[in-house]
Amino acid sequence: MTEAKEDGTIGGIPCAILDSLMEGCQIIGFDWRYLYVNTAAAMQGRRSAEQLLGRRMTEAYPGIDKTAMFAALRQSMEERSCRQMENEFVFSDKKSGTFELRFIPVPEGVMVLSQETTERRQAEEHILHFNVQLEQLARVVQDLSKARSIDAIADIVRRAARALVGSDGATFVLREGDRCHYVDEDAIAPLWKGQRFPMSACISGWVMLHRQSAVIEDIAVDERIPQDAYRPTFVRSLAMVPIRSADPIGAIGNYWAEPHRASAEDLRILQALADSTSVAMENVQVYKQLEESEQQYRELVENLEDVVFCLDAAGNIIYMSPAVRKYGYAPRELLGRHFTQFVHQEDQKTLLADFSRAMEGTVVGCEFRGIGKDGAV
Repeated sequence: MTEAKEDGTIGGIPCAILDSLMEGCQIIGFDWRYLYVNTAAAMQGRRSAEQLLGRRMTEAYPGIDKTAMFAALRQSMEERSCRQMENEFVFSDKKSGTFELRFIPVPEGVMVLSQETTERRQAEEHILHFNVQLEQLARVVQDLSKARSIDAIADIVRRAARALVGSDGATFVLREGDRCHYVDEDAIAPLWKGQRFPMSACISGWVMLHRQSAVIEDIAVDERIPQDAYRPTFVRSLAMVPIRSADPIGAIGNYWAEPHRASAEDLRILQALADSTSVAMENVQVYKQLEESEQQYRELVENLEDVVFCLDAAGNIIYMSPAVRKYGYAPRELLGRHFTQFVHQEDQKTLLADFSRAMEGTVVGCEFRGIGKDGAV
């Protein structure tokens, strides 16, 4: 791989070090011959080191002397100056790659260090895209935390699922016994909104029954797909994830009109959306139970003949039952007022002490004289 000196160096650097570099390294002699080529450079140039060593650059890569890269190399060679550039190289198979090049004069000629930037740029773009997805997901999770009904959740999920992965359609499916209910959708053309299918006859059912995601690049060749249901639609590819993997209660599906394979990152984003959806649905159930409990409590209290009232930590009235009308007050006109305003002056000190003990966690029984709206005690 090298025409090294007797001391095992070239360009004043031990060949062992150059051989271990992750970036490409070549040393070009003053006669434009390859004097050294490491493994990375050989892979980048689509030539083995044996095919390059001892040959002129123009022999190995015809036409290279007409490129901006060769001009920069010549300038570095003649001026003995360091230079840096980015260059797109077109290979014999017509494929291309973008490289970051550095030219460094050495005693034998010029050392060329090269690093392919195409993959790096793709990785950077990939990371940027994933970060954008995470930001979008964070906003969606906030919206889901505020949802108070399944319809609200369905509306958020159908739009979010499509936007997060850039699909042509998305659907929100819930399990109803042994059937899949396609509750809502967001797509370039109608799919199955409002329809119900047996669990065994749809891909969402398969996802729930098997408790795992499904990624199908070509629905026409997948035996899990009911072809009669999909044939009239635009769908060619799909990705579907279960809502709650341990005991699925639904699924989120994404569809593409062209052959497409969802990436691992897209699946992670969709599964995170599904997990957040599961939490939101559980919260909706809790809120519903709380509302029902509160309604039962309110109905009980409001039918009592006794006056029932609630105070905040400062002693202000935050609830007053209808029974207070017997003392001439409308419940609403008492809200926000301090309870001592309706207590006989001689009883206020004792009652405030009882209130303080109650705020500390002690159940207190007390008697006091109240004052009606007409001033009667």
